[in-house]
Amino acid sequence: MRAIIFLAIVGVAFGINLCKDVKKSDLSSAFANARAGSNLILGASCPSFDFDNVALSGSCKAIVRQATCYGLKAAESYDVDTVNYGLLAEDVSNMEHLGNLACDQARNCFLQVKAAMENCLVENENFVADTIAAAEKVYKDDFAARVASFANSNKVPCSETLQPWPWTDSPVLLISKTLSTSISPRAP
Repeated sequence: MRAIIFLAIVGVAFGINLCKDVKKSDLSSAFANARAGSNLILGASCPSFDFDNVALSGSCKAIVRQATCYGLKAAESYDVDTVNYGLLAEDVSNMEHLGNLACDQARNCFLQVKAAMENCLVENENFVADTIAAAEKVYKDDFAARVASFANSNKVPCSETLQPWPWTDSPVLLISKTLSTSISPRAP
């Protein structure tokens, strides 16, 4: 345990903290939205579920916090017309940090979430069906129109996004032509 605490302190000392430069109000807002979402989806099927106790404490605290900060930063960083390799390269150390954190803490966080879900199953024998129904309702009521609108507003005709293939020089076409001229159909 001392080694883990030491590594955490060293990691923060060397700047491996994805929450650096993230406004506390943005982080609080993200958690408030997640809390509200969990209440909408799990509130009726598992009233004892407590987002803060499951996601923001214990084994999940660091990974959820760091992943949320990464998401907030990524939303800002990648809000550009074109994502290029330079932009992606700048983010590799952040992804590496999240990957290492996940390798170190995901199993225990999963066990923490699993215990909460098992408690929900004990409290409500219809937990899974009720939760799926609630998630579908939230999607239909709140997100389906937004998803459709986003998809429609981002449609680009194929002629604008794809370069025409030089069909006359296509290796597949050349092989096909060669085979068709060298192989004559068999007589019945």
